[in-house]
Amino acid sequence: DRRFYMKAPEHAIEIINHNCLRCHEDIAERGELITEERGVRTAHDVHVGQNGFGCNECHIDIVHGENVLKRNLPKMRTCFRCHNEDDSEAKLGQANCSNCHIAQDAMWAGKVGMGMSETPSPMYGEVDCVDCHTRENDYKKPKGAEVCLDCHEDDRVVMFHKWKNDLKVKRRKLGERMEAVEKKIAYIKTIKKKPDQKLMIEGAEKIFEEAKEYLAIVNRDGSNGIHNNDFAKALLDASRDKLIKSQSALPQH
Repeated sequence: DRRFYMKAPEHAIEIINHNCLRCHEDIAERGELITEERGVRTAHDVHVGQNGFGCNECHIDIVHGENVLKRNLPKMRTCFRCHNEDDSEAKLGQANCSNCHIAQDAMWAGKVGMGMSETPSPMYGEVDCVDCHTRENDYKKPKGAEVCLDCHEDDRVVMFHKWKNDLKVKRRKLGERMEAVEKKIAYIKTIKKKPDQKLMIEGAEKIFEEAKEYLAIVNRDGSNGIHNNDFAKALLDASRDKLIKSQSALPQH
């Protein structure tokens, strides 16, 4: 029998799962759905399918009307209604956080496979997630580098902003270049029809998808290099190199 550790939202009776599942019918069977934009593992099969949770017990602001069209992802405090019932930080830490925050843990550990050398952050294994993502800030992203000053000197604040700004610029330029290569591949596919040309295009597309995934790993992490600056830069460099290789593999005009 499932238990509630906190009173359900007042509007919980307004929407029953049947209404949601008329459109989202595959959610309960989908298993560990990974939301790409946040890199978070969500076990809908366990919550909805096995334990019978109501959809709006986690997606707490969903009601019929205007808000149904807005993105509504659970906040950490919502998860803690059940998963950390005594609200004790002693239960939190790298192991527990990584059960769901798989993209962030992979970046921090510097371990994603795909031919990349394992490059853990200097902080990996030395601090817990909640040392920076504090209870006082609802375990969200730190609003600035001030949290670094709890352990580091003032120059870490400068480094923090440099990491973020450099990664933002690098991601933006790489994204623009990737969009241009994608358009080029799409165009060449319309004019190159010979079997050998098609094989070349398929090979270029495969390399291009690898480039996209390297960039996606950095984007899913969402920290702009703060979790692991060296590894994030290495992933973006690998993505750039794959893009160049993809372009070179295309049939010439």
